[in-house]
Amino acid sequence: MGEGVLYWATEVNEAVKWSALSKIGGSLLARLTILAPFVGYLIIYNDYFRELFYWTGLRAEGDQNIGIMEALSEKRLHFFYFGLVFFGIASSLYSFFAPRQVAHFKSVERFVVEMEEVKTPALTVSSLDNVNESFFKHNQGETLSPFFNGAAFSFPDRVREPLFNLANSLFEAVDDSVFPEGADNGAGQFYTGSGYVVSDAVLEVLKSRLKFQRALWESMLDDAFARKSKDIFYLDFVVSDYSRTVARCLCAFLFLVGASLLLIPTILTSILVLTS
Repeated sequence: MGEGVLYWATEVNEAVKWSALSKIGGSLLARLTILAPFVGYLIIYNDYFRELFYWTGLRAEGDQNIGIMEALSEKRLHFFYFGLVFFGIASSLYSFFAPRQVAHFKSVERFVVEMEEVKTPALTVSSLDNVNESFFKHNQGETLSPFFNGAAFSFPDRVREPLFNLANSLFEAVDDSVFPEGADNGAGQFYTGSGYVVSDAVLEVLKSRLKFQRALWESMLDDAFARKSKDIFYLDFVVSDYSRTVARCLCAFLFLVGASLLLIPTILTSILVLTS
């Protein structure tokens, strides 16, 4: 993937986050369009409704020479119908694939505030696990694919950097007593030669929770609940917002097609009225 294509792909990835789609997919009107295939079938074969949508008086009776605009106008009901169908399919996909964090709370601010009100150690750890699992899944999958050219659209830098900062903060706050005597405070495993924390190694400890490292990961999880819960809930929302890249891109595409088809009858009618 070239740099230009990667840039536009990244911009599209930002534009079609679940939180952006929720403004359409989460609305009552969008959910009602799920019924469009059934209601539309009844309408499109009803003579009364067909007369309402068809433009009459465009040509003299018996005149068979009609232009493109007139021909398209007579299909306005079909454009309207299929626009609703595409909207209905997109709404169904949104309802099925949109993560709970986004579908229910809509914004990261609301999610963090409400989660803080009911937070428990279990909820905090569950959110951290969700973020950690997504990190290892997508950084070992998408970033290794030549198609993505090292860019994880489901886990972009906007998420990776604050996650590393969180991991570093949790690790550096650990008391020296959790390390076995003579272990050099994990210098060989958790620090680079320049003295920086190896964030991946810290996240691996939090993910695997091996028995012999129990004191280390328990200390970090306790600190996460006591001092970093807002950061964790924020990351949980943002990670969910970027999840299921293919599904959200498909939803966005179908919403766009549906909106375009719904605009055609309006545009055609306006042109015909102005030119008749």
